[in-house]
Amino acid sequence: MISAECGALPGGKVGGMGDVLAAVPPVLASLDHTVHVLLPSYGVYQHEADEVRELVVDFAGSSQRLTLHRLRSVQTGVQHWVLHHPAFGAPPGQIYHHDGDGAPFATDANLYALFSLAAAQCLQAEAWGPLDVLHLHDWHSAGVLLFRDTFQVPRVVFTIHNLALQGQRPLGGHPSSFAAWFPDLACPADAIDAHYTDCYNPMRLGIRSADRVHAVSPTYAREIQQPNGAFLRGGEGLEADLAEAANADRLVGILNGYDPEPAPPADASLIALLEHTVRGWISEVDTVPSAHYLALRNLERLRARKKGVTALTSVTRVTPQKLALLQEPIDDHGTSALDALLAGLRSGECFVLLGTGDADLERFLTKVSARQDNFVFLNGYSETVAQRLYAEGALFLMPSVFEPCGISQMMAMAHGQPCVVHGVGGLADTIRDGVDGFVFTATDAAEAAHRMLDTVQRALTMRRKEAAGWQAIIEGARNTRFPWLDAAKRYLSELYER
Repeated sequence: MISAECGALPGGKVGGMGDVLAAVPPVLASLDHTVHVLLPSYGVYQHEADEVRELVVDFAGSSQRLTLHRLRSVQTGVQHWVLHHPAFGAPPGQIYHHDGDGAPFATDANLYALFSLAAAQCLQAEAWGPLDVLHLHDWHSAGVLLFRDTFQVPRVVFTIHNLALQGQRPLGGHPSSFAAWFPDLACPADAIDAHYTDCYNPMRLGIRSADRVHAVSPTYAREIQQPNGAFLRGGEGLEADLAEAANADRLVGILNGYDPEPAPPADASLIALLEHTVRGWISEVDTVPSAHYLALRNLERLRARKKGVTALTSVTRVTPQKLALLQEPIDDHGTSALDALLAGLRSGECFVLLGTGDADLERFLTKVSARQDNFVFLNGYSETVAQRLYAEGALFLMPSVFEPCGISQMMAMAHGQPCVVHGVGGLADTIRDGVDGFVFTATDAAEAAHRMLDTVQRALTMRRKEAAGWQAIIEGARNTRFPWLDAAKRYLSELYER
């Protein structure tokens, strides 16, 4: 497997791809398969690894020296490897870079183009011996397929974790472009963007050139064959390629898994933990961000209550994909869906959202927390806090506009926390309305915002007034399982062996 992320390594995870690369390889190994995982060193992992070989590649008009390192034991039955180059660690430990709207993906595209070229040379040299399957993950490693005629691997699988990120760069005329990286290589037609014909698209290369294409949930596999609508995301310009792959029986939707972990110990109350976490964040900066100040203010008000607090929760990246519906106006006065949701909460009920990301969305959430003291926006990330929110929340909100799979809903469900979700992608495949959670659907953003609010109120009304029905939902959530073993067996039968 070749990937940009692997959650088995410290700091090796940004999103769901990292979860998959942490979970699937050891399960495959337990089924008597030999599994290797390769990713960039990011300037840190080579220090805990043994150098195996040096390689030199022609890249961007000059010879570049890289080293292949084998990490010491990380997971039983899985061998982890990293390719090291100074450019992979600028700055050390950072996986992805933000270049702004003027040159999207430029820094990362440079990194992963060099990484893919070096990985292909390792495959050509059989650095891992003869392989039965090469499994590439998202656009970051799709560039390996540019060099498929240089190595001998009988089967190549390509997984789409998020079609919205495709890594497009110009064919030429820019330091971060196909011609700049590979001046002696003609860009194959399968790698040229379907709409921007002067751009290289590694995601399209993966979809068109791999033997099998894998999407991370069955519903997402169907959705991405549809054209983009004004609201629901579809094939992101690649719907024709994906429909062609489906018609050729090359596209498979397999739901990601999640194997539950024990609930974290509650050494302190949830409110006390949140206060302690925010104060820790504040101690690390010279100027207190407004979000932190307001979070403390609202937490102190909640702590002052003599009765307990019922927390609606969300653990998420702060991105339009995840949270745009909260911004949607729901009346002629421009009231946001989030403000309306908070207005519908009763005394002692609050909404706690943990996450960081898009600056504009962070400002929106901060402004709402300034005027609504029953909203706690924790503008950062803490694994300890996240696990406590999954374990102790009353109702988990996941109103994603689109969602390839999602894991947060699985984590909340495992602890018996019902979820309110938008019925798209993997959310539609994991939550059954009225059985183990609550699902809303819509055809446009305005309708979705209203249906989200109605569904939250439906769930809260059941919690307040229908104890038996609410307990049944809790038990339904807790007893619903998505074992990685089942997913891994489908990898074998539907991706690798066919």
